[in-house]
Amino acid sequence: MRSPKFASIKHLISRIPEDERLGTQLWKFMQRIEKDAFVVTELRENPDAMKTTLAISQDIVTAQNNLKATIDTVRDLLRSSIIQFRENMEAEQLKSSNFVPNEYAAEIRLIYRSLDDAGKAKMLTDAFTQHDGATAAALIGVPAVLTGMSPDRIALLRQQFLDQVAPVKDVDFINKFSDTSEEILRIASEIAIEPV
Repeated sequence: MRSPKFASIKHLISRIPEDERLGTQLWKFMQRIEKDAFVVTELRENPDAMKTTLAISQDIVTAQNNLKATIDTVRDLLRSSIIQFRENMEAEQLKSSNFVPNEYAAEIRLIYRSLDDAGKAKMLTDAFTQHDGATAAALIGVPAVLTGMSPDRIALLRQQFLDQVAPVKDVDFINKFSDTSEEILRIASEIAIEPV
């Protein structure tokens, strides 16, 4: 088979790790994309000599439509699987960082609001360096109005705290998986819309 696009799909699929965290269903659908792309490519490169040009064109269009349907199914499944995977990672990160306010959360915020800027910075720095999830959650795990910080600053500090205290182990994996899968879908889409 001479199609560089099909060869690219085949190569990219071989780079996707079979990982149970994202389910075997995704892996099977990627293999189905490979199969459907192969059918389109094969019909183009080796048309049946016993069929008319019109019949060959109809076969190619049918194969392209099957490939498009598979691409749509995989794209939806991929998005929902990655969202679920990221939510699970975030939940695990929250759990391992002990990012939960304790019974003194209101008092911690009261003290924080009474400090000057240097005191506020020190209180936050101490929570970070001591991996104090309860203090951090009392200050940056609540609506901005309770501390006087901006919502953007709270979101940034919250993520920094979680990344420092409980770094996520699978970020590279999910990013690579997502990027590789999107590239496969992009190339398969090109095969599915090539003129007959």
